Amino acid sequence: MAEARVMITKITDIGTYPLWAEAELTDRFGEKHVFRDKLPIFAYDDTDTACPREGAVRCFIKEENDTCYIIDTAHPDDIEDENGKTVFEVYKEDISPRLEKSKGMTAVTDDTFEKIYKGYDDSVIEYYLMKSSMPYDGEKSHRNAALFTMEEINAVCKADNEPSYSYAPDMMRGRICPAKEVFAVNGSPKDSRYYHAFIEPPCGSHYTAGDFRYINSLLFPKGVRETEIYEWSSDWSGFFEDGNEWWGCLYYTVYDKAMERYVVIAASATD
Repeated sequence: MAEARVMITKITDIGTYPLWAEAELTDRFGEKHVFRDKLPIFAYDDTDTACPREGAVRCFIKEENDTCYIIDTAHPDDIEDENGKTVFEVYKEDISPRLEKSKGMTAVTDDTFEKIYKGYDDSVIEYYLMKSSMPYDGEKSHRNAALFTMEEINAVCKADNEPSYSYAPDMMRGRICPAKEVFAVNGSPKDSRYYHAFIEPPCGSHYTAGDFRYINSLLFPKGVRETEIYEWSSDWSGFFEDGNEWWGCLYYTVYDKAMERYVVIAASATD
């Protein structure tokens, strides 16, 4: 995840281990925000009591513009300033590493699918379709699709005047999944997390295995045997908070070789 530059200004308790300290973060407006926490939160060497000295606080990035990032220190260490604030706008040079962004992806609209899927209003699964201008390159391409989708999700949040999701691309972890595991091909649907997410949303549904197969036949009209799929971890974005709280979440990137397009299957919900 990213780190924001701070200045460790004071050791506040030298009678405990770990030591406690104060650190200041200066935002792009020149305002100083004071954090009070254990010294290892701010310092790589928690045996050094010299002050003032430079340190860092870990954070997720929410948004960016030409010169600044909006960061969230609630992730991953639940750090807030003395006023309870966790979201700050800071200059990019005070954050490392720079935010990784998707490249070469373009959203694809499938009017037939979208019209039919609107009728599945109990579902908590979201589908994102896209194409890439770059050749398929395994996990690298899937990672790109996963990032593009998070950018699309945040673009919708911004358009709706909703808070965007913080995220940390370097925390993403993917594993390749066989199609039969995801789509229950020639197997039992009980073995598919995606199937259960579709059939059993938080408030229940009347959907059947037939509905599950039907929706996927619309998404993958040439079948799913010519797909490559990655399942991604659910600890790298605020998008997953609701699901991690209770019901669960999933985030699959599917490359459909026959259609030469990507489908991201995403869900995160609570009760």
